[in-house]
Amino acid sequence: MCRENIQASPDQYISDASNMTSLHAEEARFNQMKENLTGKLHELQDNYKRLQNESHNITVQKELLSSGLQDCKANLTRVKDLLPTIQGNQKECNADKKPCSPGWEFYNGSCYYYSKDKLTWEQSQYACIRDGGHLVIIESSQEQAFIIDKLVKVTDFDNSPWIGLTDEKQEGVWVWMDNTTLDDNIKFWDPNTETIPSRPEPNDWTPGEDCARIGQSCSRRIKCWFDFACAEPSKRICESRAVCESLAATP
Repeated sequence: MCRENIQASPDQYISDASNMTSLHAEEARFNQMKENLTGKLHELQDNYKRLQNESHNITVQKELLSSGLQDCKANLTRVKDLLPTIQGNQKECNADKKPCSPGWEFYNGSCYYYSKDKLTWEQSQYACIRDGGHLVIIESSQEQAFIIDKLVKVTDFDNSPWIGLTDEKQEGVWVWMDNTTLDDNIKFWDPNTETIPSRPEPNDWTPGEDCARIGQSCSRRIKCWFDFACAEPSKRICESRAVCESLAATP
């Protein structure tokens, strides 16, 4: 047998070596692709876990918001249910009647109370309900003038009380305690003439002012409402319908 038949030629060795190099390069390329795909898989798994956590958090927040909304609706229903009782049964009062409890001022069929303690706006509305009334609802310039003259004429900023007006539900839409929208013809926002005339009330200073107070400028003008942060404690004015009792019936 001839030697050239049992030995590969030099060209064959070169070809085999080239093929081995190509195979190694292909293997390295595939390993790199595998590594990249494994990394992508881990990234997708991490993203999936993150989305699961976010979905859970959103579900929890939704449940909390839903619960809070139900509480708000329940509170609103309770206030609405109480208001007819509080405001109903108005009787004409005269000199022979006792229209208001001690510490309350009488005017035009209603009694008004100016508190000494300070509470948030929400706490104030429940305090008024507890005392048989509600945060005051101002329905005329005459009522505004009475409140100024009898209750807040010389009140400074720190002692300016809450009234029953808020735009917490929708910014810019001011609503009274009985859920009636503020009448554009009967509103007494402070123009801030002496302080910041470019920012008349309500001016909703950051971080937000969604409840109304009365005072500080009332000694100078009838327009002396201003918006304020609802969570800040302030005094309050409560209003209730006068239920007149005969003085003769009083022991």
